[in-house]
Amino acid sequence: MLVDLAMISATGQGDLEVQKVSCLHAAATGYAPLIYDMKREMGFREFLPLCQAVWRTLDVDDKLPDKFVCAFLKLLYIVSFVTILFFIVM
Repeated sequence: MLVDLAMISATGQGDLEVQKVSCLHAAATGYAPLIYDMKREMGFREFLPLCQAVWRTLDVDDKLPDKFVCAFLKLLYIVSFVTILFFIVM
């Protein structure tokens, strides 16, 4: 839902903003099994199917690792910016 809202708000901003949101969506969806389904107490037998789901996505989208890095760097930039603003205001 968050990505849908971001896509709606990015639609009027231009192609680059839409591409950034699309990149974030692809990364979150592609790595979703490892992001959301992995549990601390999992063993290898439970972990392997999660990896296989990601590998199937990689077979379809070979740019998925790049999209993940792009999304991570964008998130890091936003967090850094907000942190700097926080310290300026305080």
